[in-house]
Amino acid sequence: MSTLHKARQARNWIAHEGASIGAIWSADRDRIFQHTVKLRAAVTDLALGDNIISQWCQGLAEPHDLPPTDWING
Repeated sequence: MSTLHKARQARNWIAHEGASIGAIWSADRDRIFQHTVKLRAAVTDLALGDNIISQWCQGLAEPHDLPPTDWING
């Protein structure tokens, strides 16, 4: 549940703040770097949550098949 909660928060952050670094004239290298670090963390959290949901959907759609190997390894 923690992973899904973090994925939901990450999705909302990406949708509402992901592209906002403030005014272009005030953006400097450090500010852009800090924003990029936050964006990368949010994308990672979202991907982990998406992996769980994809596994559930696969299990519902194909209940007798094993999930793809890359999901199992993940």
